[in-house]
Amino acid sequence: MHKFLSHNYLLPTAFADYFALHKFVHKYDTQTRDDLHVISVNKGIGKRSVRYKGCTLWNALPDNVKGYLSVKNFKSQLMNYLLLST
Repeated sequence: MHKFLSHNYLLPTAFADYFALHKFVHKYDTQTRDDLHVISVNKGIGKRSVRYKGCTLWNALPDNVKGYLSVKNFKSQLMNYLLLST
């Protein structure tokens, strides 16, 4: 998710349309406009997909962790956040 958002969509082309921000899905302004749009799923297996779980986990992170552009700094802050939150 970090590489998708922070590095100008630095993912393989197969994932180009895999994720979307709220501001590109809805035409109205919301508080979560900069979060990833979570798809609706009907079954439990859909909730284990990367498309669903990746978006929900990314949206649950605090903004100070998501704000790092460097992959190295992001990983470091993510580890600190995970260690302190458990």
